[in-house]
Amino acid sequence: MLIAEEGALVLRVLRGERDLFRAFVERYERRVYAVALRILGDRHDAEDASQETFVRAFKSLAGFDARRPFAGWLLAIAANVARRHLQRRRRALPIVEVEAAAAGAGAWGYESEESAAALRGAVAECLERLSDQKRRALVLLHRDRRSYAEIAAIMGVPIGTVKTAIHRARVDLREMLRARELM
Repeated sequence: MLIAEEGALVLRVLRGERDLFRAFVERYERRVYAVALRILGDRHDAEDASQETFVRAFKSLAGFDARRPFAGWLLAIAANVARRHLQRRRRALPIVEVEAAAAGAGAWGYESEESAAALRGAVAECLERLSDQKRRALVLLHRDRRSYAEIAAIMGVPIGTVKTAIHRARVDLREMLRARELM
């Protein structure tokens, strides 16, 4: 479909021919699903995100610029919806380790696995005591290996806020671990 054809189809849908939106679903459902699956890594979650993408696109159709490609607009919505699903899923998971604590006993100078396990447990407890913003930023950076830009996009905050949250989280964790005489 050409950009002009897509734009004309969008206008017809907006004028009341809502059934025509089905053409967009049929044309782009595989690509939307592929974007969601790449981000989420789970077929069921990707199916949910795909459905939500088309619902959001339909509701937001009036904001579509008919001079631009529909596919780019729709796939951006798909990526945003998938990232939100990923955020919700990660928030629901208990935080049990940070990369540094999971590195093993030798990396921290602990000779036994029991000592390393105690440290991992202490780090997990300390992480839970951090503010939500600090904890999420630190976990996205270390556990999920996200860039500062990705973290900013996921959290919906400026990149400077992410850098500050990560710095403060590290300082707070260090202080908590020192208070427990683990550092």
